[in-house]
This record gives sequence, structure tokens and C-alpha cells, in this order.
Amino acid sequence: MIDVNTIPLNDDEIEELRHWAGEYRTSFSTPMPWKRFARETDIGESTLQAFIKGCYTGVKINVARKLFAYRQAVDAQPVRESKLPEDPGIFEHRDHAPKRAACASDDSAGAQGSRNARALDANGAGLSNGG
Repeated sequence: MIDVNTIPLNDDEIEELRHWAGEYRTSFSTPMPWKRFARETDIGESTLQAFIKGCYTGVKINVARKLFAYRQAVDAQPVRESKLPEDPGIFEHRDHAPKRAACASDDSAGAQGSRNARALDANGAGLSNGG
């Protein structure tokens, strides 16, 4: 994998990443909020906005490198999704609630005596234990 912290980027590549980021952010039915985009790219929100709008005066290569790493992750997403297993459909769930036996004696049950004083039928409904 490419170490994005040392990757050399020329001015044309930085400009291309700036353009890509602006297009990507607005490619959704509702543009991705700046706050979310900043969090996902690990770039400060005001820095990201200024960079994409073309008025960032800081060290552009540092922002571009983070966008490069983010773009790699975005571009790899379809590959990762294609490796997921297919949806097997709906599984039938059998309700096998365990049956609980009533306590044999209250003094051995302690604090759990009240919880164990009821047994469950096969459907999980409580049965009175007569006690």
C-alpha cells in the first residue's frame, strides 16, 4: 500500500484531488454535510471547505494527501462489497426458549428464588408453580 504521508503530488494532482473532493461531496442526493466530510477525511472542517473552494492558503499537499487516502478508501469500497457473501434470504427462526424448573427449596435459591419460582411452557409463557 502507498504511504500517503510521503507520496509526492504535483500541483496538477493536488488540483485534481480538490476537484474530485468537491464533486464527491455533492454526488449524493443531498450533498454530504461539511462536518461529516471533514470527519471522514480527517481534515478540519474550515480547512476542507477552503481547500475545496480554492481559497486555502496553507500547505495544500498535506490536505491533498489526506484526500488521496480517503479517495483510495472510497475507490476500494466496491471491491470490498463484492467480496461479501450473498444475502441468503430469510431464515426461519425456531423459538426454543429453555424451560426452567421451579426451585426445589427456597433456602438454596436465595435471591434467585423469586425469579426461578416460575416455569416456562414451550412457547416461553410463564406457568404458575402454585407457590
